Amino acid sequence: MHEDAHRRMNRDVAENEDLYEAFAATPEDDEE
Repeated sequence: MHEDAHRRMNRDVAENEDLYEAFAATPEDDEE
């Protein structure tokens, strides 16, 4: 049970890292 939750959390973190990399790769023109 704990291991399953940990594995799911790791998957969510990996997806968030992909989103973060995509966001960081975009120019930050919207800073107002």
